[in-house]
Parts: sequence; structure tokens; C-alpha cells
Amino acid sequence: MLTDEQTRQLLPKIQNYLGTSVELPTLRDLVGSHADRAPALSGSYHFSKWVLDITLAQETPGMFIKVVRWVDHGGTLPELHTIVARLEADPSIWKSNQVGGLFVPLDKPFVDRTALRSLLSEMESGGGDGSIAVVGELGTGKSTLVDYVKHLSSQGKRFSVLEKRLCGEAADLHDLPSLVSDLQLKMHLDVRTETTHSEPERQAVILAGDISREAMLVPRPVWLVIDGIDPERVKREVLRFLDELLLHVQTPEIARGLRVLIFEEQPAQVGLENLPPANRHLALPEVTQNCVAEWLQKAIPGKPDNLYAITAATVLQRIQRKHPQPARNRWLEWLNRFVLEAHRKLQNSGL
Repeated sequence: MLTDEQTRQLLPKIQNYLGTSVELPTLRDLVGSHADRAPALSGSYHFSKWVLDITLAQETPGMFIKVVRWVDHGGTLPELHTIVARLEADPSIWKSNQVGGLFVPLDKPFVDRTALRSLLSEMESGGGDGSIAVVGELGTGKSTLVDYVKHLSSQGKRFSVLEKRLCGEAADLHDLPSLVSDLQLKMHLDVRTETTHSEPERQAVILAGDISREAMLVPRPVWLVIDGIDPERVKREVLRFLDELLLHVQTPEIARGLRVLIFEEQPAQVGLENLPPANRHLALPEVTQNCVAEWLQKAIPGKPDNLYAITAATVLQRIQRKHPQPARNRWLEWLNRFVLEAHRKLQNSGL
């Protein structure tokens, strides 16, 4: 519903409204009874992100309209107030993060990956393995599923997520102290991050062991989500730290407080020795016409079976006509646009 820029504009407004010391009555002003189930977060910025996630996940636009008006009563964000006016005139144009009970990130569609959804649900409830590796080529939805993990965290509030990209330019931003510090803050731990060993890789082993032992006592589990790894750009001590965590979370007592999720095109080639074995990797196949048809049928049941197939074929034909050779990293972006349009048409059809 919102562009990235509109989100960046709205978050500080929510943060200012909440104030530096976030209080329950103020949260209730914005999200109602959801405030009673708010997670234990540190700082108004994290609460503002949580408020926005809750707001955008609603099936109707009422909460979003209220939030915009309350946090920007001076009207300094005209684009958002224009959206509010359009929603009041026609609530049916509201696009929630959830469609028919299935999660749909705003910029990519979520194809119903049943096996992975089931596994994540098991992990959320405290079961499953301490680590998973999700494998897929560019454009199959790895980053979409990272968004889904963050969605699960914001909705169920049973675990926190620390997301890191260790590929592209982002890989250059992460050194061992900053990664450990971020994980320490997310887990509410008091772990020293100074280099106390002359060999950085040895220090990585020490820190991974310290954090893993503390993980057994954290008040709320943390999932470390790695969205891509470039072994040529990531510092060796960072890889060693990650590999040691993968080893430690194989212990069930540690996995209850810390899990590691790797989303990568070719995990076997990133130099991690303690990844789950290849036969337990979760592969994401290419999104096909059948995938789209099945998603539409689950989102809007009760239509004639052939209508889902025809609609899915039309979606792919429209993409082919408009973007004959779409970049693979934008494939889901275009698919989302046409699938959501098809969803609305199916929902409003009399068939």
C-alpha cells in the first residue's frame, strides 16, 4: 500500500507520537487492543515499526486512516493524506499485507510454500531444527520469505528477527564486532565484543560460544536470518562466527533461544561447514502458472476451477507482453502487481 519513501516518511511521525518512553495507553491510541500483546522492544523506533506492521496487516483500512491522522495532524505528509482520502471514498482499494489469509509483502507476492510455512510454524512453536537453509535461484522468492519470517515475528511475537545481508555492497558493512553487537542487543545480552584474541577467526569462535551459551537463557528467542552470502566479500572472521553459530544451534537447548536461517542461491559454495546437510535444504522451485493458480484458489475459494487456470495464464501473458524479458530480481515484483489485480477482479466477479 505504501512505497518505501512513504514508509520512511511515516515512521518518524509514529515515533514522535509515541515519545521517547513508550507507554501502553499511547500504543492503545493507535492500535487498540493489539497494544496489550505488544512485544518487549527497546526504543520508540522499534515500536514505531511494530505499529506500522500491525497497521498494514489489517484487513480493513480503518486503523491506517486513524494512525496517519493522529501522528500527522498537521498534514505535513500530503501523499499519505491523499491515500487516506481515497481509502475513505473507496475502502475496497486497501491492500493489506494479508490476502485471503496468505501473507503478501507489499512489493512481492507470496507463493504458498507449504512445506516451509509448516516448518517455520513448527520452529515458532519451539520445535524443529536450530538452523535451516533455503535454496533458490534469483527470482524464486528467497527475500520474499525473509519478509514472511519478519511478518511471523511481528504478528506472533514469539521470537525476534535479526536480518543481515552478507552479499553485494551490504557485505562490506559487516565486521565481526558490529555483527556480534547487533546480535547481543537483539538478545538482550551482556557480551564483550572487543577483540581479545590476536587472531580474528579465533575470536569469532570465542564470541560464538559465549553468545550460544547465553542463548539458553534469553527471555525471547532470536532468529538470525541471513539473506544471501558472498564469500568473496564477507570477512573471514564473520563467516567463521556464523559457521560456529550453526554448529552450536544443533544443540536443542541452544536452539530454543537462537536459530540461524540461511537464504542463499548456492549454500554449499559459501564455505560454511556446519550448514544442514544438502538433503535437508529447502528448495524453492520457479514460480509457474500452476503456482499462481493454486495461490488464487486458496485466496479466493469457490470459483470455477478453470477460472483460476485462465486467470493465472492471463497474468503471465500480461507480464510477457509488458516486460518480454524482465530482470530475474524483478520477476516477483511484476508478478505481484498483476496477481493482486487479478485477485481483486476474481473477488468481485459474480462467478
